[in-house]
Amino acid sequence: NTSITFLNFEAESGNRIPNSKLISNLEKFEEIAKTYFDKAINNKDVLFDAEIFQLPENIAYNNEGLVLLYNTYEVAPYSTRIIDFTIPFEEIDSYLTFNSL
Repeated sequence: NTSITFLNFEAESGNRIPNSKLISNLEKFEEIAKTYFDKAINNKDVLFDAEIFQLPENIAYNNEGLVLLYNTYEVAPYSTRIIDFTIPFEEIDSYLTFNSL
């Protein structure tokens, strides 16, 4: 059974940043994230009510944008495996607490 965990840290203090502190405008960010989620599950056999969208437990920055990763069983059966996608910074910078610029 595989499980991936992302941890985000402040570079200056070394303190962990909880997911709730990564996003400054949760409502707008969730709107964008849902469109990426819908694309990610479009080609998979997912038994998930897409109307009940929720952000994953695992959110992290990479060079291209914010990575959202749903571990197995988080939103779909084990056979679906991990669902992940990256939202480019250009689309979400204004909704993030820590901008990429």
